[in-house]
Amino acid sequence: INADVIVKIKNSNSFSFKIFKSEVEVSYAGIKIGTAKLLKSVKIKAESEDVYTCRLENEFKHLKLDDIVKLLESFNRKGNIEIKGNVKVGKGFMKKTVPVSIDGKVDVEG
Repeated sequence: INADVIVKIKNSNSFSFKIFKSEVEVSYAGIKIGTAKLLKSVKIKAESEDVYTCRLENEFKHLKLDDIVKLLESFNRKGNIEIKGNVKVGKGFMKKTVPVSIDGKVDVEG
């Protein structure tokens, strides 16, 4: 499966920064479905709220048949998505790893 994960980021700081190429783990309906990859660095503007896209790639090789059935059933209704991992952020020579944990309901579009 290949999908786009769209994330809204709010930067209330008075300075901009970059999110560097990163990967986070994505689970849907309690089942780990893959890794979302930010394929290129993204500049986050100061005092802004914008939407950014990450690419989700997975071949489901690690999933059991029961998990695939549960995923397919959950696509018919709003499901719970969980995104966890660490992303690298920074400005200039200053770089830092920041933990990310997002949990929420989503609609799945075909």
